[in-house]
Amino acid sequence: VFFIDEFQEVSVVAASKGIEGAIRSVAQESEYLSFIFSGSSRHLLGQMFEDRSRPLYKLCDKMALERIERIDYIRYIQHCAKKTWRAELGDAVIEQFFMLTERHPYYLNLLCGRVWQHFETKPPSLARQVQLIWQGYLEESKSEVARELSNLTDLQVKLLMAIARGEQSKLIGKAVVLNFNVTQPATSKALAQLEQKDYIVKEPGVGVTLIDPLIKAILIAVS
Repeated sequence: VFFIDEFQEVSVVAASKGIEGAIRSVAQESEYLSFIFSGSSRHLLGQMFEDRSRPLYKLCDKMALERIERIDYIRYIQHCAKKTWRAELGDAVIEQFFMLTERHPYYLNLLCGRVWQHFETKPPSLARQVQLIWQGYLEESKSEVARELSNLTDLQVKLLMAIARGEQSKLIGKAVVLNFNVTQPATSKALAQLEQKDYIVKEPGVGVTLIDPLIKAILIAVS
């Protein structure tokens, strides 16, 4: 099995489609080798494998990975807690992990790592203790997030702030358009661009949500 992570970077660094064509040729001719292409950019990966003009079009079966289930995280976190402190974490502490990170794998791992480093001899007993560690990370990350958001338009940032506050539905409605002082087509275009850049995702039955909980938390703090 040949596993390639962050495969969308091939489309970014390649000067032409030659690399993609070569990969398709090898993958099709290989008899005893399976390829797994993984990446975090849905839009770029979609372009590579779903665009008829690209060499990798329909090369593979598509498998969308959802966030790890709560029960699986709970089992593993409690296993680590018992191994470190010989005690399990309280339900409120576990729920705080999930609420702050929204089960985003990078941030959940990061927050757990910081909690484990901070509480060396005994586990945190209060959700507030976990929240304070997360708050410290937010303060460290404000300038980084500000630099990233500076690459977006004012309208895109306003839309992200509205989504962060929970206004997932009716984002192109009359009230929203009037509030932003822009046209409805401009709002629709800005939302489409945010989705292409993997800032937001449309979830059935939920609406539009932010993918990155760090950006969401910082936008809520400054709005």
